[in-house]
Amino acid sequence: MNRLVSAIVLTLSLGFCASTANAQYTRDFPKGECTWFVYNIAKENGWTIYFSINSYRDAYKWWQIVTNASYRSRTTSVPNSIMVIGRSIYTPYGHVAWVMEKSSDRWFVYHSNFRYGTLICYVDGVPIYGTWLTRVPGTSYVVVGTNPYSGGKRYPLLGFLAR
Repeated sequence: MNRLVSAIVLTLSLGFCASTANAQYTRDFPKGECTWFVYNIAKENGWTIYFSINSYRDAYKWWQIVTNASYRSRTTSVPNSIMVIGRSIYTPYGHVAWVMEKSSDRWFVYHSNFRYGTLICYVDGVPIYGTWLTRVPGTSYVVVGTNPYSGGKRYPLLGFLAR
């Protein structure tokens, strides 16, 4: 990431970190989980997410149980959308992340409880990371970083949800 983009991301993240200092958490959204973080950043952006069942902890289920996403796509994100990653041996509960930037088949996301990327800030003592995820060509998988041929762990991309 070049210095200008880094400065922009840092400025955005500091504003976000300050505004979510009192993030909500309940037994359904345990503090520090990726679902806790994405639920709160969505709310900060004016989107209170609703679910069809009372089981929001497993991130991979979000693709099917978020009821008020007016935008759903398996391949393309929009600004301020949720990336939903499915279950795998590396992510048995799946993962959700907040899309900050898109570049072709790469996405820069903010997330918690997935220790990859650059530490952006802390929210209620929880580290928030910024990470590039890149689609592996010809598949529905993403890898951490900007090189789809890195040989790194593959994560199944279920799609993107937005308000």
